[in-house]
Amino acid sequence: MKDILERYEKLSGQSINFTKSVVTFSPNTNRQCRQQICTTLQVQESDLPGNYLGLPMFIGRRKNNAFKFLTERVSQKLQNWSNKKLSKGGKLVLLKTAAQSVPNFWMSLFLIPNEICNEIERHMNSFWWGSGGSGKGIRWMAWERLCDGKYNGGLGFRDLKKFNVAMLAKQGWRLINGDNSLVTRLMKAKYYPNNEFIDATLGSNPSYVWRSILQPQHVIKQGCRRRIGDGEDTNIWKVPWLPCLQNGYLTTNSS
Repeated sequence: MKDILERYEKLSGQSINFTKSVVTFSPNTNRQCRQQICTTLQVQESDLPGNYLGLPMFIGRRKNNAFKFLTERVSQKLQNWSNKKLSKGGKLVLLKTAAQSVPNFWMSLFLIPNEICNEIERHMNSFWWGSGGSGKGIRWMAWERLCDGKYNGGLGFRDLKKFNVAMLAKQGWRLINGDNSLVTRLMKAKYYPNNEFIDATLGSNPSYVWRSILQPQHVIKQGCRRRIGDGEDTNIWKVPWLPCLQNGYLTTNSS
C-alpha cells in the first residue's frame, strides 16, 4: 500500500502529508492488521473519515443525515436576514445571490436527496412570503411557479433538483472531453474501460460520486452530438452524430 502511495506521488506530483492523514478500517479488519498498517504508514486510526475540502469522505445509507448541514446553513442565513426590514427586491437579490448559492459546491459532485432540496426550498419560500421576521404569510403562488422564468410569470428562482442535475452533467461532460486528466483516466479505468461515458453503467460496487455523475447521463445523451472527424472510431449505429435536435441517432424503417 505504501508503494502505491509513493508511486501516486511520483505520477501526480502530489505529496502526501502522513502527519495530517488518518486511516479508517472496515469493522471486519482485526486489531493486529490495523496496528500493522498504522505503523507502516505512520498514520493515526480514525473511526469517522470526516470531510476533505468541505466534502464528506463517506456517505452511508442515511444520505439525508449526511447532507442535513446544507439545510441548517441556509436556515441560519435566512434567520439572520429575517430580522431586517427588506423589500421584495432585497429578498429577491439575497435569495438568488446568497441562499441559493450555499449548496452549489456540494451539488457539483453529489446528487443531493430530494428531501434536502425540498427542505431548503421550504425555508426560502417561507422567507420570501414572510413579513416582520415571523416567516409567516400568505403564499400567493407556489414555489414551483416562482421558479419559472420571468417571461413565464415567475421570478426565476432555481429549481434545486434540476440545477443539481445540471451541475452533475457538467462533470459528465468533463469526463467526455478531458481524456488527459487524472480523474478521467481513473474513472474510465474503473467504471467504463471498454466504452465511452455515454454508454457507461453503474457497474459493481459503485461509489456515490459515480452514481451521482451518472445520474444526468440521459440529459447528456439528448443534447450532445459526436464530431465524426475521420470516422475510424465512430459507430454510426450506437452514437448520436446526426445534427438533429430531436434524435441524433441513425434509424431505419423496419420492414
